[in-house]
Order: sequence, then structure tokens, then C-alpha cells
Amino acid sequence: MLATTGANLNRQTSEPDWAQVWKQAQRILCVRLDSIGDVIMTTPALRALKKSGDRQLVLLTSGAGAEIAPQIPELDDLIVYDAPWLKATAPRQDSGPEYAMIDYLRSLKLDGAVYFYGL
Repeated sequence: MLATTGANLNRQTSEPDWAQVWKQAQRILCVRLDSIGDVIMTTPALRALKKSGDRQLVLLTSGAGAEIAPQIPELDDLIVYDAPWLKATAPRQDSGPEYAMIDYLRSLKLDGAVYFYGL
């Protein structure tokens, strides 16, 4: 995640100026783990994120949602993950895939994330 510098602190509260910090975010994880239609519904927001700065957008979505990803030019990278709570995901014996995904996401050194749910 982005480190905040003294220039990004709100002088009254010593809290980071999150608007300024967000403007600096370059690699953003966009999460929509549902179906193809749900991913399509996020495209206006993805477009706005892409236009708002020099950014790389990484979509984390289900196998079903990944089908439309090649048609979304704003995306720079794609991660397919079938979450265990999705109906189409087969039952798992343990949480190994979840821990592996956590480790993988950490390795990407992303600057921020947007979780699209219930749009």
C-alpha cells in the first residue's frame, strides 16, 4: 500500500489526506467475484478509474466473470479466483486455495483496491 508522507497529512488531525493518497495509487485491484453480467456492470466504474490517473487495473473475478475480461480495454491484468461461497465453486477440502490467493495478492504490491459489490 502507499506510504503517506508529511505532505499528505491533514495538519489539523495528523490523518493522511486520503484523497491525495488515492490520486497516487497506480496499481489497483478491482474485485468483482460474481458472474459475467456483474463484471459488465462495473465497466463504467473501471473506465472512470482508468481515466482518473496513470493506473494499472487488475481485475479479480470468477471464472465466469473472466469470460468478458478480454472485451474490457481498461483492464491491464486478470486474476481468476472462484470463491468458495459462489454456487459454481466445488467444495474444498481445506482453505489452502484461499491462503495461496492471499499470498499471491500480497506479492503484487498493489496500491489500493475497489470492491464492487451490489452495484
